[in-house]
Amino acid sequence: MKKKKIFDGVATALATPFSGGEVDFCALEKMIEYQIDGGVEAIVVCGTTGESPALTDAETHRLIDRCAELIDGRAKMIVGTGSLVFPRAMEQSRFAAAHGADALLVITPFYNKGTKNGIAEYYKRIANATDKPVIVYNVPTRTGVDITLDTLDKIYREENIVGIKEASPNIDKALDISSNFPALAIYSGNDTMTLPIMSVGGSGVISVISNALPKKCVEMCRAYRSGEQNKATSIQRSMTAIMHMMFEDTSPAPIKAALSMLGLCENELRLPLTPISRTLYEKIQHELSQFI
Repeated sequence: MKKKKIFDGVATALATPFSGGEVDFCALEKMIEYQIDGGVEAIVVCGTTGESPALTDAETHRLIDRCAELIDGRAKMIVGTGSLVFPRAMEQSRFAAAHGADALLVITPFYNKGTKNGIAEYYKRIANATDKPVIVYNVPTRTGVDITLDTLDKIYREENIVGIKEASPNIDKALDISSNFPALAIYSGNDTMTLPIMSVGGSGVISVISNALPKKCVEMCRAYRSGEQNKATSIQRSMTAIMHMMFEDTSPAPIKAALSMLGLCENELRLPLTPISRTLYEKIQHELSQFI
């Protein structure tokens, strides 16, 4: 079985910039240019790092349209379209497919803990709603549900389901996915797990820290893929502390702070999220200064 691979390397899970409670489209342009200059292979818009559950449908649509214009084919555009509300997930998937998305990143329905059959049917219907490739997003710490190997087996043969963003810290799970579903591209959903997942057959990372350090993340993945494992490991180790800091508070609050330090957007989030503490802010500021 062959499946279309969307990218190898780094996709940035782009934060959504706000100013005065509204989406800041001027900052959005700066952020996207920063990612393109950093060499990332793909940009994820309206994902959970982009605070998608807190965006209105109108904001989501405007973001998709504007990001498609700004990216302009210079990187793959992947749009987060999953939702607890199934009709909304279908509508957003169709909208994204018609407005420039190269692929869809679909999170497992959260809060309502779906059965294996229910989750499988959710993915099958979304995959068949458009002709765009779908990357399944498994993040049990957020959703309360883990996509099991049994569930993957039910959806693996769907042609449009081409990859999985695996945000479990369990390397055995990634190895099992690679062994049992070899045509499925595996992307790390945790920055600290990028090289371990690549070592068992993964294709790269959908990254939070690359919002701030795209060049370093790209350099690390390209070094690993070219056989320079020692170089890749050295880069990973140099970023480990700041990677951990990105999750000392609820993401994307820490990365928003880092982006504000770089002058790319304001340190503003949408409730129920709030900016990080001064202590964490200063820790990130010190660590980030090692790279800029």
